[in-house]
Amino acid sequence: MTDRTADVDRERTVLVVDDDEDVADTYSIWLKQSGFDVVTTYSGEEALAKLNPEVDLILLDRRMPRVPGDVV
Repeated sequence: MTDRTADVDRERTVLVVDDDEDVADTYSIWLKQSGFDVVTTYSGEEALAKLNPEVDLILLDRRMPRVPGDVV
């Protein structure tokens, strides 16, 4: 079992993924104002490249061209 005590104080990271840049940017602004660390991407390919163990939550559009959210 992993000790998660050290994780309690760290800022939570949200990966925002949407091909509509205005939507992605709006979510990012809201989340940053709420105290989250935010990584914003505009495609499924970009999201897969940015995905790492530091990401705690993914907010993504399931209907994107080329690589849809269901694949991410």
